[in-house]
Amino acid sequence: MDDPCGYSRAPYFFLSYAHTPKRGSQGDMDPDMWVWRLFRDLCDHILQLTAEPAGSPVGFIDRTTTVGEGWHERLTEALATCRVFVPLYSPRYFRSDMCGREWYAFSQRMALQTARSFGEVAPIVPALWVPVHPAQLPFTAAALQFNHSGFG
Repeated sequence: MDDPCGYSRAPYFFLSYAHTPKRGSQGDMDPDMWVWRLFRDLCDHILQLTAEPAGSPVGFIDRTTTVGEGWHERLTEALATCRVFVPLYSPRYFRSDMCGREWYAFSQRMALQTARSFGEVAPIVPALWVPVHPAQLPFTAAALQFNHSGFG
């Protein structure tokens, strides 16, 4: 697996997205290549903003888990330790069982941190990847501000 960010320590962010299935006519083309590019760009930007050495685990993305496959230890550990959860909103995201599991696991961690008063709670920072009408958002997602129309 390509891994520009490493995973020896807790990542700054966990990028959660709905995997796009490959189509036979695309050959070897990665249908999620733009998600991967966004991830690499975010890792590069965070490395510039921090004093982390090259190869530090500034981000986590799961590019290997498929529908029906069990969670592996790295994914579970990243959800348990990341500082920020970044869901990429799209209609496919909100239909994905795996994405729902990731969000739920992170939300449970947030609730536990809040209940135990561990100080600052790791936030969920959504990114609008593909337009989703607000009426189509699940209640949990609708409660978060995601509309950045003021950005132009």
